[in-house]
Formats: sequence, structure tokens, C-alpha cells
Amino acid sequence: MAAKDRRAGAVAAGEAAVLGRVPEALAALGAGSCVVLVGGIGADTGSLLMSALAVTGRDIARFLEYTSGVIFAPMLPERTEQLELPTMVGDQGTGGSYTVSVDARHGTIQGVSAADRAVTLNALADPSTGPGDLKRPGHVFPIRGTPGGVFLRPGHTEATLDLLVAAGLPPVGVLSALVSEGGLTVSTMPDLEPFAAGHRFPLVSVAEVIQYRLHRERLVSQVAEARLPTVTGTYGAKVFESALDDCQHLALVMGEIMAGDEVLVAVHEEDFYRDLLPLTGRGEPPILRRHLERIAAKGRGVLVYLRGAGPEHLPSRNAVIAAKILRELGVRSMRLMSGPASGRETFEAFGLKVHE
Repeated sequence: MAAKDRRAGAVAAGEAAVLGRVPEALAALGAGSCVVLVGGIGADTGSLLMSALAVTGRDIARFLEYTSGVIFAPMLPERTEQLELPTMVGDQGTGGSYTVSVDARHGTIQGVSAADRAVTLNALADPSTGPGDLKRPGHVFPIRGTPGGVFLRPGHTEATLDLLVAAGLPPVGVLSALVSEGGLTVSTMPDLEPFAAGHRFPLVSVAEVIQYRLHRERLVSQVAEARLPTVTGTYGAKVFESALDDCQHLALVMGEIMAGDEVLVAVHEEDFYRDLLPLTGRGEPPILRRHLERIAAKGRGVLVYLRGAGPEHLPSRNAVIAAKILRELGVRSMRLMSGPASGRETFEAFGLKVHE
């Protein structure tokens, strides 16, 4: 084999390893078939999903045979607003937002049959459907996905929507928890693999959806760079713009960042009082300065300063942005001095090795 062919083969193999089983799942969704989704919130439990645009009464009959029978319709927040679907309760405490249940006003009888539920799901995926085309309550349960998808909430709802978008389909899905024979317990990995193989449904994990999006999407982009002298030394100041929150964030870099080397890292979330009170002689010693002093003593490290990261922002969003910035800088292994809530878990999901 020629060297060029060997290189092409290696690239293709590397691409396949990164993308995992997601391309197979996208092909199945595009063909109107089902996918088995596992992992994320809920550990190794699994769900059956497909496109609401393509679902038929026969498909729903299959869902009723193998799942809990509670049929959810994941959709983007803007779609629930268009359809005037309020959440069932104010604070659901689960991260998911279940709206009032619905039936299609036209083409259904009682709404409960497999055929009726398919009609309702088709209507939810149809952009021409308006609030007046739905009866409330009903037998299909729309659920609002978290903006940002699996990056901000690694759940089955978000993974379903991310897969549908990647497949070029309307972001309204059909989702239900798979259960063991007899419906006594939810299905776990020992049940899910033979089920998927037996029905020839692709099986894909939430982690693979995250990796797929990481590979395909650039969530942060460097927009400016300068040298910044400080009392602890001179740093490379790099400004990154984030697509997740439309903010600009700062990374202060000292020394050369080499792939494979362990790097001292601090992630600092902007806090007006914490950052400025020390300047008045009150509050604790400046945290930023302490971090920079440790980096300077080491001669190499990174401080990521997240702007606009106050209480109104999700901690997971901050961790995702920090992880993407660190990856853009070439960091793969780090000794973490400080970081946002859920930081370590998020960093490791993004392929960053973390040492406290």
C-alpha cells in the first residue's frame, strides 16, 4: 500500500474512532428508524427514540411494547413557546421541563391509541401546527430541551435533539424509556445491547453524541491576542468568543503549552465583589493574584477568566466554555487549582485529564 493510501486509511480510522456510532444512528434516523440511546443522566439506562416527523402508528405500537408507554416529545424551547405549551409546574428540579400534555385536534379520536399518538407527534413536528391545533391535556408529553444540548445537560432529551439536528431533521423527537421484560424495571446495558442487536437498531451513547459535536463544532474562537505585563510576570492574553453565551472570555498563558505535558490551570468565574473587595482592604487576599503567583513560580500555566459567569449562568455552561478554551490552547492534561461547579466531570468528558 502506498504511503498516501496508508495515511488516508489512518485518517479515516481516526475519524471513525472519534465519531463512534453516531453516523450509523444519524442514518437510521434519516431512514425513519429507531435508535437506542444509553448513558448520560441516568447512568446506563436506555431509551428508544426516533423522529416525530417520521413516526407512524406501527412505530408507536413498538414503543408501547418495549418501553414504559409514556411517550415524550423532546423539542427546543422556542417550539414550546410557539405552541404555547407552559411547563406543568414551576420548578421541576430535574433539569428537564415537562410541558402540559397534548393531543392533535385534527385526525385523532380519543388521542390514546398508537395511531392517534403518531398523528399528534407528526403535528408537533409540522411547522404549520399552531397552538389552536392542539388539545390540552392529552396523551403525548412534550419536553423542553436545554439550550446548548448535551454540552449543558447530558440527558436523553438533549441527545435526541442534537441527533435530529445533526441528521437534518426537524428537532422534535419521540422518546421513551426502555423497560425489561414485563415492565418491572428500566432496561440497563445487559438488556440494551441484545435488544438493539436483535432489532437492528443502532445503539449510541450520550458520551458519543458529545464527542461527535466536539469534533464537528467550534464553540469558542480566539478573536484577539496581546502581551500582558503583570506584577507576577508577563502573560500571553488571549481573548475567546463563545457561541454558547455570546461573551468574550480571557485566557492568561505563561510558558509553552505542549500536548501531553501537565499544565497548572485555574478557572476563575467573574465575580464583582470577590474580585474588587480586596482592593478596598476587605475580603480575602486576591484570588487571581494567588493563582498567577503559583503559575509564575512554576513558569508555565493557564488562568481562564470567564466573564459574565454570575449566578444567572449555568455552572455547566461555564465548565464547557473553559474546557473548550483549554483544548484550543492545547491543554490535554492539567493540575487544577480551581474551577466551576461540575468542572472536573465536564473537563474529563471533553478529553482533559484532571489532577487536583
